[in-house]
Amino acid sequence: MTFFSIIEHSFFLLAFSISVYIACREGLSKANGILIFTTFFILGFHSVMYFPAFQNDWIKEYAHQLVKVEMLIEIALYIALYIALLRRRSFRLFLAFYFILYVIFSFLVVTKIQPIDDLKYPIYSFVFGSFGVLIAILLFFYEKLKADNAENIFANFWFWISAGLFIFLATEIPVLSITNCLFGTDDDMISRAQIAIDVKQIISLFYYFTFLIGALCSRTTT
Repeated sequence: MTFFSIIEHSFFLLAFSISVYIACREGLSKANGILIFTTFFILGFHSVMYFPAFQNDWIKEYAHQLVKVEMLIEIALYIALYIALLRRRSFRLFLAFYFILYVIFSFLVVTKIQPIDDLKYPIYSFVFGSFGVLIAILLFFYEKLKADNAENIFANFWFWISAGLFIFLATEIPVLSITNCLFGTDDDMISRAQIAIDVKQIISLFYYFTFLIGALCSRTTT
């Protein structure tokens, strides 16, 4: 377990703890419940991947496949989160339809185009799902700006984590695409791509840090 992995795991724990804190402070809404489950799912999965004590032979053998499944489930949970967060019925219906399309599309991709046991990531599913989350975040920002003034929106917990998630996914899409293209190429090309991967990991930590910023700045979760 590397030093960076310890830091990353600490940020996962931070995000989960703050999710529980916000739910206790503001009341357990549907969105709070999904966020708690999502952060717990991420924390639990990475705990199994990080700590040998939680691993067995099956997990070690299928670790690469499990990472891909976790990635696709995480995207689905984020789409579900914004279905719960959005107030306008037309927006929620659009996202619900997108969620169904994402599930069907992901199933077809991992069975027909990019099998789960392939070395490469199921980038088509990830990009399709991530675009759905990015659209959902933009719809959420639109609703908040229409309902609140600029001062109030910065005092909203969901604004901060949405901003962090938007930046994270917008960075993750090109980085994973580059990583997929470099599978099977020479070591020099892969080492040059490491810089982009390092930047992506730092932005990932920033996203989880926005949970703390949101908790400190927020006065309401509605």
